[in-house]
Amino acid sequence: MSFTAHILVLILFTTGLVIKHSRLRLAIWPVIAGLIYYIFYQNPTNDTGGNASIRVSFIVYLFMASDYILLTNIQREFRLSGQQESIENASFGARLRWALTLFFNPRGVGWSHEPKGILPLGSHLSRGRFILSQLIWSAIYLVLIDIVHFINVHTSVFKPESIPTASLTWHLRVLGVILSGLRATSYLSFLHALLSIICVATSISEPKGWPHLFGKWGDAYTVRKFWGRTWHQDLRRIFSSHGKYLARCLQLPSGSNSSSYVQLYTAFLISGIIHTNPSDARPLYFFIYQALAITFEDAIIALVAKMGFSSPTKAQKILGYIWVLCWFTYSIPEWTDSLITCGLLETFDVGIISSILSRIGPVSF
Repeated sequence: MSFTAHILVLILFTTGLVIKHSRLRLAIWPVIAGLIYYIFYQNPTNDTGGNASIRVSFIVYLFMASDYILLTNIQREFRLSGQQESIENASFGARLRWALTLFFNPRGVGWSHEPKGILPLGSHLSRGRFILSQLIWSAIYLVLIDIVHFINVHTSVFKPESIPTASLTWHLRVLGVILSGLRATSYLSFLHALLSIICVATSISEPKGWPHLFGKWGDAYTVRKFWGRTWHQDLRRIFSSHGKYLARCLQLPSGSNSSSYVQLYTAFLISGIIHTNPSDARPLYFFIYQALAITFEDAIIALVAKMGFSSPTKAQKILGYIWVLCWFTYSIPEWTDSLITCGLLETFDVGIISSILSRIGPVSF
């Protein structure tokens, strides 16, 4: 799975967004699907480390192509903020720029399909100031990544000998939840910051199109809010489009509980498929468990609402934070064990912390 394959899929995907005629666009999807199938099954590689990350990217491309090319008349339905006319009658150059802007903006920031009231606010800095701020944030994320590496070296939370992590002591399991969350948010935010610098510097997009990748941790007092607000929303669009399509196929009334839960379970099923490698189904179980937890949570919240508590009190939010931490401490080993096995939780030494500690002396836990 090479860089060349990535570029080829990107070219095909962009072509599928740029072509004027919808029938020709539809013909692109099986080509993309066939190429990804060939990459995975005709050229198998060990599903470890970087290869696993590349596999995740290709599966995301497949679902994005399904949404943008199969399920949506993209050129008529998607519009940038302030765009009066559909893009289908614009010049090739305008459509190409439009397609690239869309491809590098999976959350739909500044687009007609942007989820309202969910994403952090975008930046209103000038290009130069924005790039400088993102460079500073990149440095902060590198320090956080280095801190995770330092703690892991001294606790072995993410090392193969720790599997199964469910057998670790409770305090190490809690530490594992915190470290895995910190590692994921720092690493993904670092990549997000670098991509934002490239896109803003090359005028592909504006600074306001790059709000922080993750939402407020203060919102994470339920599992639903954790996944729907605090965690990154890069895949939200492909989850919702496929879930809504399935609900329509089942002829479920829009806005009904049945439609809502079909969309919920579809979202976590797709997320499980994206994050699961063919030889290890544990991540799939983890994501399905999240939908079950949200279903349980909804029932409790509905019961509490019937008792007269319409909005959460401070005490209830504190209980919610404890519940969310306990839930992930219980459920996350299904995912982290798989990530450790394929090398995706390997930490790396940036060199910042080790350089500082070399002047202080040895540190032990």
